[in-house]
Amino acid sequence: MILQCKRNISSEGLTANRLYPVIAYEINLDNDIVTYQIVDDSRSLSWSRSDRFKVVNYSKEGYIKIDSNNGSLKYLYKDLSDTSFFVDYYLEDEKSIIANKKLENALISILSNELTTNEVLSHLEVVGYQDENADLLLKSYFLNAKEDDIINFANMLYDKIPMLNNYIVQIIIESLKRYKAVEIENIFMELYLNSSFYSEETLKVIDDYLKVN
Repeated sequence: MILQCKRNISSEGLTANRLYPVIAYEINLDNDIVTYQIVDDSRSLSWSRSDRFKVVNYSKEGYIKIDSNNGSLKYLYKDLSDTSFFVDYYLEDEKSIIANKKLENALISILSNELTTNEVLSHLEVVGYQDENADLLLKSYFLNAKEDDIINFANMLYDKIPMLNNYIVQIIIESLKRYKAVEIENIFMELYLNSSFYSEETLKVIDDYLKVN
């Protein structure tokens, strides 16, 4: 289940047009009102009213019922069903690191399962590569992208290169380096020419691909 925010609501950590995968939802049996639990812009696991969003995909696949008390039904995404997750997430230790990684994987799973590669790229174009969740969209895209998709992606990436930060470039090159094609090589060369602010790790991957030493 994926939501798209209708407008900026800074007090609730919501940004217009940004996608918010649903990690849990609750249905009030008295009035059928649905509330959604998402990861807001401050990385909190917050509950939000449905009127804040447009539903992009309403798939209920992957959610399990965890509660049916107090006149409501509550469902949770299956990959987060570990009872300690919601406690571990807010700790500042190794458990929170594991919980954060588990959450990231769940969000990517929802996006990749419920959106086509074209839909992912379309939303990425709307929010931009500097968006808070651009990394999740890219990772979900590369999970399902075929070689033809990858080449098309490389062709449309040229104009975006100046706005890509090091982390986004890392995600892109780790996925593209598996492919040998003129279009991919051209992108790596363009990234190399715009590499002033890339990390040594990123530069090494680019150099290895281009065999520049």
